[in-house]
Amino acid sequence: MTPARSERRVERAFPAEPLPVPRRRRQERGIIRRLPILVALVLLGNAIVGESGLVASFRAQSLSAELLDQIDTLSSENDSLRKAAERLRKDPAVIEAIAREELGLI
Repeated sequence: MTPARSERRVERAFPAEPLPVPRRRRQERGIIRRLPILVALVLLGNAIVGESGLVASFRAQSLSAELLDQIDTLSSENDSLRKAAERLRKDPAVIEAIAREELGLI
């Protein structure tokens, strides 16, 4: 009879089926499992559309390319104006031609 008693004690201490987890704890576990995914999605969204995200980077690159084109255009225009000013200072034939065209002088 002693073995039967010890078997009952073991069965009480370690039941064959696990105890059911309360519903509230299951919900908490589900929230805890989903929390890292939610955080990752928020961080990913911020990386894409945030203030310094992917979309802002593409806009900045586009703006940079436009500004570089404008700089090239203005630099070439500046060079041509510089050359024209130099000709006006040093070449009397150019001065004479402009005086005839614009001022109507002979």
